[in-house]
Amino acid sequence: AWGLENLGLPPAEIRARVEAALALFRLEGLRGRPPDGLSGGEKKRVALASVLATRPAVIILDEPLGGLDPAGRDEVLAALSTLRSELDATIVMTEGDPEAVAAFARRLVVLERPGNGGARVALEGPPGTVFRQVERLEALGVEVPQLVRVAGGLNRRLGTEFDFSTAGEARKALAAYLGG
Repeated sequence: AWGLENLGLPPAEIRARVEAALALFRLEGLRGRPPDGLSGGEKKRVALASVLATRPAVIILDEPLGGLDPAGRDEVLAALSTLRSELDATIVMTEGDPEAVAAFARRLVVLERPGNGGARVALEGPPGTVFRQVERLEALGVEVPQLVRVAGGLNRRLGTEFDFSTAGEARKALAAYLGG
């Protein structure tokens, strides 16, 4: 609660925000445990909860899902989605998990290093638009979600125009194709 104290919040507000952050990340059971007794994923979720309790307008994250098991990954993504919708927070993150990016992001920006030590925008747009550019992404060293590859393979073999990058989109598109 140190960050909240530095914001000059009254003790009742601090307690309320701490409780809300613990609940959002399902960390109530960790209350009182020393940091060295937490797993790597638990430490990451505690760190995220402590920052998010301050309710920033913009959140910048570097690989927030790295080192998390699938359940931890889903919990962090769900919490970030809640923050984005309830607090209208802007979330900027780097992330190496293309499936998570496809499911979470509203907009992607892919950077490239042209050799002058800087970086420039190579691709940008909604995930579906960016992930359709498989060859360009591969040239940039960016991993493409497996479902994008599946959609491309189906399109080549069946002459379809599937455009999905998440499991939900794939279910919907395939159900429509199969008539159900």
